[in-house]
Amino acid sequence: MFEWLLKKQLERVKPTLIFFAGDWGKSMAMASTLSVLRSRAADAEALSDVHDVSRALLALRQPSLVRAFIARLFKSRPYPTSVCLEVDETTTWPSPQTLQHAGKIMLVITSLTMGQDAKIALAELVARFGDAKESLIVVYNAEMPWLADALADAAKEQTTFAIDQLADLRAMNIETITHGPETGETLDGRWRGMSCKVQTSGSTVPLQIFSGIGRYHVLAGLCALAVGQALGANMVEALQALRAHTPLPGRMSLIPGIKKSMLVDDSYDTDALTLAQALQEVAALPLPAGKKRIAVIGEMPETGAQSASIHCAIGELLAGLPFDMIVGVGERTTDLLSCASRAGIDQNKLVHFNDKYEAGKFVQHALRKGELVLVKGSKKEKLESVVKELMAFPLKAKQDLLQR
Repeated sequence: MFEWLLKKQLERVKPTLIFFAGDWGKSMAMASTLSVLRSRAADAEALSDVHDVSRALLALRQPSLVRAFIARLFKSRPYPTSVCLEVDETTTWPSPQTLQHAGKIMLVITSLTMGQDAKIALAELVARFGDAKESLIVVYNAEMPWLADALADAAKEQTTFAIDQLADLRAMNIETITHGPETGETLDGRWRGMSCKVQTSGSTVPLQIFSGIGRYHVLAGLCALAVGQALGANMVEALQALRAHTPLPGRMSLIPGIKKSMLVDDSYDTDALTLAQALQEVAALPLPAGKKRIAVIGEMPETGAQSASIHCAIGELLAGLPFDMIVGVGERTTDLLSCASRAGIDQNKLVHFNDKYEAGKFVQHALRKGELVLVKGSKKEKLESVVKELMAFPLKAKQDLLQR
């Protein structure tokens, strides 16, 4: 029944369907893209699953299947002009026959780890479009050069984005946006976001993203610009939309902390790659002399038999980074702290807690004016509770922190 309703709506409205896939970065890219699409006064929606009726009826704008059917007959309310969907191997898709009735179909690939499994996953992903792939538009991260060959015969047109690499949209000169005196006593509001220059179509334009730091925010913005460009969006309007865009919480988000400190909330999830990236980016932020740089690190789940070696590698990485205190939360972080100690970090800088609430209270007591705290954890641990313990305005927790 829903497949039929969806087909009829696609036939009538001819919306753009945008599917986001990848190992990481899908949610951030989709959120940024929605901001760009809505800057065109476009009616854009994000769905979790096209065939999950309770969510998919959001696109039909009706609270029940019966009312959705009536709405279709009488065309009482509009269908979105753009529908964004974050997909993985568990997502239920419309049939290729239904997809063919959409106005445009786009596949956005934010990341894929190179390997035979990735090539198989990509082939299966493209196969889901069936004959509709003949009109498929693909937007992908050019930092994965092997994708160009893999997608050569699988798309009508392609648009690429990357940082410091050849691409249709190329980001260069990435900097942290700051304000206030360079030698200020505090960090409250000092870091505001990221800026870079984007080369595209023979010109250079400025991209600014506020309330978050790190290359993943830049990549999400580039992805949104690439989607907008492929759909004919005005570049100036798209850049203004990203400047006003508020990034998703828990992804390298900047949050004012107690005692005029600054928090970097990266509590959404963790793995070895994103943890290493977060540590390096926070380590690169300038700090006034005498101010501590603190990392609160949760354990990495789903590491299996390699858990000890993976956590140990992060501990060794920390030995080369300027952190003044490292707080491990969870049993597996003992391996991280042990290896950090063996790599040369003073044992007095290393603290371990099994309980996240105790960890939050410890950091709250140790924190001083103008210091910096990175909180990085997994979905299972939910270390946003540590961020809430340390944020200057806890009444804004529902707005600024993950709610799960």
